Amino acid sequence: DEMLALATRRPDVDFLFSPHPALLTRIDATRGAERARFDAFFAAWDALRNTGQLRTGDYQGPFAASDLLIVNGVSFLMEYQLFKKPVIRLSRPDHSPWNAMGEIVARGTHELPAGRIGDIEALIDGLLDGSVPRKEDIQQALIDMLTPRGDPARFIVDTIHHDLRTTATAGVEGLHGR
Repeated sequence: DEMLALATRRPDVDFLFSPHPALLTRIDATRGAERARFDAFFAAWDALRNTGQLRTGDYQGPFAASDLLIVNGVSFLMEYQLFKKPVIRLSRPDHSPWNAMGEIVARGTHELPAGRIGDIEALIDGLLDGSVPRKEDIQQALIDMLTPRGDPARFIVDTIHHDLRTTATAGVEGLHGR
């Protein structure tokens, strides 16, 4: 609701909403008043002249053309930083802990607790006018870490697998110690 209100207040800013496929699946499964609320949101969003939706996987063009990203999950956190542009990450107190790679990626973002969503307009303005420092050096360090490897995507997958194996091995060792 706050993003819709912000887009309404700020016709000078273009907003592109890219709902996660899992959100769309959840919405498709809703009925009654909950479904009506989603439908009303999308109708109001689409009625604004400065809003749009991206429901395909083709996000490189929009990423290149945009000034910043606002995200409330982990999707796009790393990918967008490859453009060395600000990422506003809405966080929740109940989010899962970061793995080692996630901690590195999170450093290049501007965290805004979801409970303080009302502060987002000032953060956006600060990032766009330069009064809030960007994290380009941190983002460049992430890029440097990823790109010396011939295949950054493979590095990410290998890191996740390593973290999972480490956690699984720790669990198995704990079982053998009983």
